[in-house]
Amino acid sequence: MLFQKKISYNILIMLVFVFLRSLLYAQHCGFKESGSNIDLPGVSLIDFKIPIVFHVVYNEKNENISDSLIVNQVEYLNSIYSNNHIDATRFSDEIENPNIKFTTTTKILDSNALPMVFRTTTNVTTFNIGESTFSQDGVKYNHKGGSSSKNTDSFLNIWVCNLSSTNPNFPSLLGYAFPPTLANDWDYTSFVCPERQGVVINYRCFLDSQYFNILSHEIGHYLGLNHIWGNSSYSCDNDDGIDDTPLSATPSYTCDSTKNTCDEGKDDLPDMVENVMDYSPASCGKYFTYGQVYRMISNLVYLRPNLYTSEPGEDNLTIMEAFPNPSFGKFTVFLHTTRTIPKSTIEIIDLTGKIVYSEEFNGKKQLIEIPPEHFRHGLYILRLHNEKYCITKKNTIRR
Repeated sequence: MLFQKKISYNILIMLVFVFLRSLLYAQHCGFKESGSNIDLPGVSLIDFKIPIVFHVVYNEKNENISDSLIVNQVEYLNSIYSNNHIDATRFSDEIENPNIKFTTTTKILDSNALPMVFRTTTNVTTFNIGESTFSQDGVKYNHKGGSSSKNTDSFLNIWVCNLSSTNPNFPSLLGYAFPPTLANDWDYTSFVCPERQGVVINYRCFLDSQYFNILSHEIGHYLGLNHIWGNSSYSCDNDDGIDDTPLSATPSYTCDSTKNTCDEGKDDLPDMVENVMDYSPASCGKYFTYGQVYRMISNLVYLRPNLYTSEPGEDNLTIMEAFPNPSFGKFTVFLHTTRTIPKSTIEIIDLTGKIVYSEEFNGKKQLIEIPPEHFRHGLYILRLHNEKYCITKKNTIRR
């Protein structure tokens, strides 16, 4: 919501399945793999598309924001989540593009895209009723003066309403959202029933450019991200569970690049005021790190599987995973794609470079069971290749 890390594993097999640019190693078949990250023609990242339903719930005329303001906000949202033009920043090596696109189009009429917006008049002057706002969630129910959700499994519901405070002991809200149920690094009290899944945002965030990134911030929560300073302020012992976001003790309300609230000793980094999950204004708070992107995409695939559609680049996999991972022998490789994969070979390679398992499969096969008798304790690499491309995925183990 927004107001005005030592691990040990007892493993036998550990494989890597990373599908984003910063850890992607790809090669054309017949060429030696490079040790650096490369981009190849025809091997692109995955585009995830998430459809939005807007509920505009208003008491006053100025709260009934126009379709054009909604379209502008979605365009800004897509500029954050499909950020292909990253400015030079101190954290350029950590910043990653989520490749998520949000859509409001339900049909095309005379070449004009029509946004999906439900407008509801209400007698409720504000849906900010203090601490009980988050338990009552009145804006999400018709009988409470709000607008009931529409198929939250398949659509991101966004409620736009007045969240100004009438209680001097509780501040005005710019927005709030709940994470996916069972998302990592969230307390169980943050999980809510399906009809309450979505984002609530103050209508003022559509009118004032300094708040244009608030919707991006709240959708970050909706996709399982926490604030970069964790769950409480003024403590460097709290964290967001993401390794590549620098420790921060307090939220940032400005773009002060000198701010550094946690001294981590050698290789200390300043607070990342450029991060969407800080409270920084829109002029600087517009980036995600690789770790944050990985968390969001993982939550999409596993915890919100019906929410998105994906469009891989030509001959590219949407996602390749193995489960269980770590494994005690037998495991299954899962290939999820919206296109038919060319006839391919999947190989398991040990760290000496020896191919310990190989299997050919047809392009429509999505589940490949790997028998346990081929493996001993250790680290392995999964490689998929065909006549057009090879993709190799690797892993790092922390003991």
